Amino acid sequence: MAIGAGLKVYPVVFIPVLAVIAWRQAKATRFIAGLIAGLLPIAVASFVIPWWRFAEFQSARGLQVESVYASILWLGKQLGLVRVQWEFTRKWFEVTGPPASVLVPWARAIFVVATGIATVLAVRAAARLKNPSPAQLARLLLAPLLAFIAFNNVLSPQFMIWILPLAAIGFVEGKALPMLVIFFAAVLTPIFYPSLFDDYAAGLNLFETSILVIRNLGLIAALLLIYTGFREPTLLPVRNLPAAAVTEHGIGA
Repeated sequence: MAIGAGLKVYPVVFIPVLAVIAWRQAKATRFIAGLIAGLLPIAVASFVIPWWRFAEFQSARGLQVESVYASILWLGKQLGLVRVQWEFTRKWFEVTGPPASVLVPWARAIFVVATGIATVLAVRAAARLKNPSPAQLARLLLAPLLAFIAFNNVLSPQFMIWILPLAAIGFVEGKALPMLVIFFAAVLTPIFYPSLFDDYAAGLNLFETSILVIRNLGLIAALLLIYTGFREPTLLPVRNLPAAAVTEHGIGA
């Protein structure tokens, strides 16, 4: 987790869930000690390598064109409802204009709140399990990660690669619908990136924009479906497993 967070940041959302599971298994001290040991090289390197500039760089970004916020604004543009531009900034494309400028701080706040809520709900669910199966663990980790992706003001196509392995593992047990929605969202992505009809640099057309909006709403829908599974008495319904296996994972009688 320490190495993953140091390289790509987003694995940090997994740490609270894994820490609770480690606590349930009486291994919290080992987990925290390992996490601290893994972060030590980064802490030492901080004296010579200003890695925090990455955070400063990201915090200055606006609404990346494929985010849920930018996609809705661009759909409004295609329907003649708002005036925004598709603009290349530094090394990526953003939707810019007065409406986007107003929305940026709200988007950042929504991102923080949504990711925080998702993490808390996943932690509460994890506290009810002592020995989760790989599929159960995948669903627990998907909740904060989906919130991190779906409500981020930056949403790159590579983000889909982050969630597909967890969705594939989560498909083994429990309700299939949220995992299928994730797969469906991934299938839609190549329709608008790279653009099939126009030059991506010129902005998506109405059809591509509609697909983009559907993809983004699909990610949010998958997140809500996973939440619904957390609220059920058995936490994460298991299909076709013997009773002994169900009891072993801590969701039996």
